Amino acid sequence: MDNLDRLIYNTTFTVNEVDFATVGSFWKNIVSFYKYYRIYLVTKGNAKLFLKGKMINLEAGYLYFIPSYSVVSGDCLAVLGHYFLHFQAGGTLDNILGSLDFHHKIKANAFDEQIFINMMETIKVNPPTLSSLFNLHGSLQLFLSRFLADAKIVHYDISRFDKIFDYIDKSITEKITVKKLASLANLNETYFSNLFKKTIGISPLQYVINRKINYSMTLLFNNNYRIKDVAYYLGFKDEYYFSRIFKQKTGMSPSDFMNSKKQNI
Repeated sequence: MDNLDRLIYNTTFTVNEVDFATVGSFWKNIVSFYKYYRIYLVTKGNAKLFLKGKMINLEAGYLYFIPSYSVVSGDCLAVLGHYFLHFQAGGTLDNILGSLDFHHKIKANAFDEQIFINMMETIKVNPPTLSSLFNLHGSLQLFLSRFLADAKIVHYDISRFDKIFDYIDKSITEKITVKKLASLANLNETYFSNLFKKTIGISPLQYVINRKINYSMTLLFNNNYRIKDVAYYLGFKDEYYFSRIFKQKTGMSPSDFMNSKKQNI
C-alpha cells in the first residue's frame, strides 16, 4: 500500500446532513458561516456565494464543492432549488482538501439527483445500519472522486507531513515557526518549505495562518470573545495585524464577520 492508498484508507468520512431546499432572499441570512465541507446540486434558479476572496455563481445543472470555513456570505435574488450535503473528512485528507488544486464546479449527470434522494432516505435510518453507512459514505466518495479526478497531488510525500499537521493543530494558540516545523520533519528550512508547497499547494506559513483564521472564525462566531482576545489567544502580535490578515483571508473584517452573526439570529 503506497502513501496515497493509505491516505484514503485512513480517512474517516462523516455525513452530517443531506436534504433539499428551495430558498429565496432570506438565504443570505443562513448561509454565512459553516465549518463543514459542502456539496451542492443546483436544480433550478441561481445564487451567489462569496467565499474567501472570490465569488462563485450557482446555476442549475451543476454540482459544487464548497470548502469548509470558506463561505462568508451569499445572495439569492430570486429562487434557488438545491440539494445539499454537509460532511467532514478526518485525518490527513482534512488537512489538505482545502489546498488541493481541483475543479470545484462540475456538470451534473442524470443520476446525481437520485443519488441525493437515496442519501436523504438513508440518513434517516436510526440507529444507522452497516448498509446505511456504506450507502452514505460510498455515495459521498463517488461525488468526491468526480471532483478530484484531476487533482494534482504529490502522493509519495503526503505521510511525511502527518506529524506536522498534528503539531500545528495542537499548537494553534502558539507562535509556530517554519524552523520548528522543519525540525519536526528532520529537514532544513528551505527544502522543507519547498517540499511542503509542492505537496500541499501553499507554503507552510500560509497553511498555519489559514488554520488559525479558520479557528478564529469559530471563536468569533460561536462565542462572546472580543477581537483583541482572539488575536492574542491565537498568537498574533496585535489585533490590528490579526484584523488585516483576517480580512485578507476572508474578504471581511472580524467586526463585520461578527455583525453578520447578529444578523442571522
